[in-house]
Amino acid sequence: MAKMSRTSAYKSAISRTMGSSTEVNQQKAGEVLDRLLFPDGVPANLTMGQVLVGVAKVAEKNAETFEAAERFLATERSEDRRRRVMRDDALADLRLVLIKARGAIVNFWGEFAAQDVGFVGTTPETAEQLLSYARNIREKLGQGFDGYEVDMPSDLDLGRPDPANLATAIEARATALEQAVNAYGVEERETQAALNARDKAEAQWSTHYSPVASIIEGLFRLAEMPELAERVRPTARRRAGLVEEADLGELEGEAEFDVESREPQDDADIVV
Repeated sequence: MAKMSRTSAYKSAISRTMGSSTEVNQQKAGEVLDRLLFPDGVPANLTMGQVLVGVAKVAEKNAETFEAAERFLATERSEDRRRRVMRDDALADLRLVLIKARGAIVNFWGEFAAQDVGFVGTTPETAEQLLSYARNIREKLGQGFDGYEVDMPSDLDLGRPDPANLATAIEARATALEQAVNAYGVEERETQAALNARDKAEAQWSTHYSPVASIIEGLFRLAEMPELAERVRPTARRRAGLVEEADLGELEGEAEFDVESREPQDDADIVV
């Protein structure tokens, strides 16, 4: 089921309150406004009812743009999380192989042999450091261990480690981690771009909402429709992107809300 945030749905509901009010009442309000504003006759092909609806649609289009931007951001964040898990899994896989390879070398040739091919200190835990650490070991494994004495009891045969096999296993996992890191980096940039687009769309709605709502409120009052004027009035809550009671009906039939919300956590989730 499609999901949207509370913020997105509230903006849409507030905007639709104006839209539905103007759509339903455009003829009646328009006739009064036509007479008041154009006593000598309305210019050809123009009615104040159309003006009323056109003004309201500015906020509605802004809300639609914001909703689309927020949905796209949610998609990007989901992919971002998936890529991060893939990177973390690849990192853990490479660390495990390095730790096991170190153990195999130490068991067969001793600690100094492991240190000489780069197994020094604690195995890094960050991707960039681990890649550098692993690539250094992979290169040094090529020199082999022919000059080292076997540090394994003669009656305990655990098998001789193959340096070439160790190097291949390390390189395969280092390559996988490098690819995962690069993919995650690309996804991070795309997510940031989507976040910037969402913020821009939100700012656009906020910029246009108050003047649009004020114009419509004023036109309804001018048309002597105070109840409708009160219905669309740009209250402090609405300017903050929070619905009033009059807007709740506009939430009906909306898609399920996403759990993500920038409102206080003790507010109950709204599902419509």
